[in-house]
Amino acid sequence: MTFQELLTEIENGKSLNQNDILPFLLAEKKKERVDINLLIANSLLNSKNESNKQLAFSFAERAWELSNFSQTYFDFYLLVCKMFRKSESAKIALKKMGLIKAKGNDIASAIDFFNQWQYVFAEVELLDSYEYDYEIVDKISELAQNHRIDCKSQQNEKKRLMFIVPGITQINNVVTKENKHIIQNIDKSKFEIFVVIIEKEENVYNSRQGKAHVDFFKQNGATVFIAENDDNYIDSLIRLANKMGKFSPDLIIGSEILSNFYYYFFAMLFPISIPKLAISYSLPALSVPHNFSFAIVSMFHPLIETPIDAIYVDMETYLPKIEEIEIINKTDLEIPENSTIIVSSGRYNKYQHKIFWDFVKKILEENQNTYFLLVGPHEKLLPEKNNLPLNIREKVILSGWVENPHKYLALGDIYLDTFPQGGGLTIKESLALGIPVVSFQHNFFQRYNPLDVSIGNDFILNKDLLVPRGDFNKFYQIVTMLIQNPELRRKIGKMESINIHQQSGNPSRMVKKYEDVFNQLIDNSEKQSGNRK
Repeated sequence: MTFQELLTEIENGKSLNQNDILPFLLAEKKKERVDINLLIANSLLNSKNESNKQLAFSFAERAWELSNFSQTYFDFYLLVCKMFRKSESAKIALKKMGLIKAKGNDIASAIDFFNQWQYVFAEVELLDSYEYDYEIVDKISELAQNHRIDCKSQQNEKKRLMFIVPGITQINNVVTKENKHIIQNIDKSKFEIFVVIIEKEENVYNSRQGKAHVDFFKQNGATVFIAENDDNYIDSLIRLANKMGKFSPDLIIGSEILSNFYYYFFAMLFPISIPKLAISYSLPALSVPHNFSFAIVSMFHPLIETPIDAIYVDMETYLPKIEEIEIINKTDLEIPENSTIIVSSGRYNKYQHKIFWDFVKKILEENQNTYFLLVGPHEKLLPEKNNLPLNIREKVILSGWVENPHKYLALGDIYLDTFPQGGGLTIKESLALGIPVVSFQHNFFQRYNPLDVSIGNDFILNKDLLVPRGDFNKFYQIVTMLIQNPELRRKIGKMESINIHQQSGNPSRMVKKYEDVFNQLIDNSEKQSGNRK
């Protein structure tokens, strides 16, 4: 049998036979073995026999490795990894390709591969699973070092702060929102503010959100710099850094600086002598490089794992007030007026755990006049709803994506946190609206895992609403108690609302704490260098 005949038989559905295939795999020339493995993998993927398809991964992987990790074979291998949800294998390969490109000083390709490496689990398995890799972080710093700019010392009347602001073109980006709070509330008599946006200018101004953010920064006294429209993106970032270098910033501030490695690369174009501050609103893997000077962290457990000196500062924001919300009518959602509404909000991947939906099913079955309103996810992305019995399914309402989620959240009588991956800002917003939040205690003994986290410990006042981790029997008891006691839940909700507004509703107070850190880092830097840059 010729090799082509073998491939045709595989595609037509004949089960793969080792005796048939072995003679070809034993080819003397490595290049022949590379192509043979690739062609076999491709035929297996196209086979009419489903059991054949499952064998494709090993052949694709072998072809890529034997090719000396050639990008020609890599693209096919990555496709196979994603097809079979081999996320860990995909990460290993993407990091390998990034390091190869870095060795060849192909900076843009290296960073692109490293960015793909970081988001494999999010893309392939819809999981918020991210990793900190010292080798990757050091390699990007090394690439930046070869293009590091000069910043001449200047005696400035005010301390100069350079903010690298991410997510500028995204809708409702929490990190961009917090940067706006900082720049709006910072003491302009003491600090001169520069906002750097590394997205290309055309992308920023073609985005309604991007343009609005830029206008906001300018209106609040910041000087804004945006990357030029250049096909050579790295060159445009280096030019932007050189332009900023002429203003001699005293401190570089990056929020979620590792969420896109281009942000980090840009920061590392500046001299080591300029202190660099990381502000973290999520986890160190996306926000805190180990070679930065200091970090401000907004959650307890991530601070424990932060690889540099850091302090905790609560993320304060302008929280919604119930009296200012134009609440949607229950009837618009086909929910009876006298019903009790359990509400929850978040990205759809937080609602894909069977244990959560088993709980929803039980609570709706045993409480006839109770409905579950899920704000954010669309039905197409949550097949779990369709697995519910019809009488229960009719009591589960999905809003889909909405620009103003508060008008839906405010309908809630009880907020249900997700498990094992709990919510974030929406918990604070629900508390602010007077809705008692039932959540789980967090396990601080384990390593921080964004897929197994509940942050209610950080700010829920009534600790009786925090049940032991994974104890759905206790969870059920608490939710049932709140359903059956309207007066109690209103009392708890009022107390929680007062507390969260006092604790987390004053961005100006938060910024004052930030300013203390800014001053300390700049002053320490000046003492070490003997003078202001």
